[in-house]
Amino acid sequence: MLVKSQAIILKKIPYTDHASVVTIYTREIGLQRFLVQGLHKKISKNAYYQLGNTVEIVFNHKTNPGLLRIKEISSIGTQTAFEDFGIQQVKWFYLEIVSHSLQDEHSDPLLFDFIYSHFLKLVPGANLNFLPITFLLGLGMELGYEIDWHAGQNAAIDLTT
Repeated sequence: MLVKSQAIILKKIPYTDHASVVTIYTREIGLQRFLVQGLHKKISKNAYYQLGNTVEIVFNHKTNPGLLRIKEISSIGTQTAFEDFGIQQVKWFYLEIVSHSLQDEHSDPLLFDFIYSHFLKLVPGANLNFLPITFLLGLGMELGYEIDWHAGQNAAIDLTT
């Protein structure tokens, strides 16, 4: 079945001299691993597969186990090779949290939309002061670990005082 999906590049592991196994979080099928070949040629699409990039991919989804292959990839958002240091740090923080929080092939469009929207907020000139905190609190709520913020009940974590 041919699938077109928005996705976030989470991890890239070298497989051979010219191929890598890329872990991608997709909206339709969740976390999935793809075999990407030709990344070290003169003309390659290596820039699309940088960690934290938001992309749109087209691939054949198989039910049998194994690595999938991407047919088409295009960039979404504003990825640049030399991003602001603060943006890079927040992006790496997001990647660590997301890669440790997700299960294989767990498709949850609401969770994906939340994570995806936070990656799209990482643009030059963005106010990064509270983005990591709002990301953690929101991700906790999306995963079902919401903190009860009623004043007085949890005095140790009462952020209003």
